[in-house]
Amino acid sequence: MDTNILYEDNDLLIIEKSAIIPSYIEGTEAEDLLNALKEHMKKSDADNDELYPEADEILGSPIGGAAVFAKNANTASFLTQNDKKNNVTRKYRAIVRGKMPKDEDTLTDYLIRIPENNSFSITGEDDKNAIKSALHYKVIDRNAEDDLTLMEIEMEKGYSYHIRVQLANVGNVLHGDTNHGQHYNKVGQPIALWSYSVNVQHPSKDSLAAVESTPPDEAPWDYFY
Repeated sequence: MDTNILYEDNDLLIIEKSAIIPSYIEGTEAEDLLNALKEHMKKSDADNDELYPEADEILGSPIGGAAVFAKNANTASFLTQNDKKNNVTRKYRAIVRGKMPKDEDTLTDYLIRIPENNSFSITGEDDKNAIKSALHYKVIDRNAEDDLTLMEIEMEKGYSYHIRVQLANVGNVLHGDTNHGQHYNKVGQPIALWSYSVNVQHPSKDSLAAVESTPPDEAPWDYFY
């Protein structure tokens, strides 16, 4: 398996993850990916082949783009420490159906997990089981003929899989999201959500590891790229 390495040193490994490869805890493709990365580390004379994904939801299965791995336990702890400072910041590119209500805005919602089908839905702020999710979006381009909008998204609080729920809630379904846009999207279409820019505060240097990953030259991205 060929893997595009975006950044690597003794502490960090940042790769370009294909959108068809599930997250690290799911499926055989994820196992193949981890095996390929560990083989790469062996060839690069690393001290060991340990790898720790930045987060359990590391770019949920439909999402491609830059994915961060720690190469040792100390770095893994640094990336996931829960304090006021976010050591990993990420911006997404997304394509939605229709025109967004505003060219730039912040969406804040409270979500609840539905265990029966492992999905999320919008609930009230007073729901004791609610998870707060806040995202900032900015419209980059419009394709009026196909009624598609290209956006930049940055999560302030929440997880990547909350994005599709929040966008659907304002009436703008992600291209390819059949969970919320059955009337617009078809099964088999790629989810148009891509991790394109990642900044990682380096655990042993006073600097950032910064990478960008361009969406693939295929539908629906080729409407804009």
